[in-house]
Amino acid sequence: MEMLLIITAAALWGCGAGVLIPRPAYRLSVPPEEPWRSACPASHPLTGIGGGRLGRARCAAGETYGPSTLSVASVTVVVCALLAAGTGARPELMVWLPLTPAAVLLATVDYRAHRLPDVLTLPLAAAALVLLGVAALLPDADGSWTSALLGSLVPACLVGQR
Repeated sequence: MEMLLIITAAALWGCGAGVLIPRPAYRLSVPPEEPWRSACPASHPLTGIGGGRLGRARCAAGETYGPSTLSVASVTVVVCALLAAGTGARPELMVWLPLTPAAVLLATVDYRAHRLPDVLTLPLAAAALVLLGVAALLPDADGSWTSALLGSLVPACLVGQR
């Protein structure tokens, strides 16, 4: 019963956070040399939650653009639910769940523009390292601070090889 509650809570989190992803995905899905989008395809300014940075991809005229809110939210729900089912009631879940919508956002931007914006990847990498390190210190954790640190160095070394 506890596991069902955890999975349900994770799915609800994924649904709530997933509906906020389409607009930032649209804004950030541009080639590296172009500035982030600040208007819809009809040139209406993006307004709403977070100064127009979050929410459904719909402009003031009611036109829909960018990725589908339903599909992005559905993917986020499924990923959060599967993550909860695989992790269970461990401290690491409280790190991975908040980071999951950002990972779905990164995947969406990568799919649409073949890039990962540093404005997302750098803070997420730092947050994951710190939060997993803290989670490793809690009872019932399945990892260690050393493993979190060493695991973060591998991608850093690969980036340095480019």
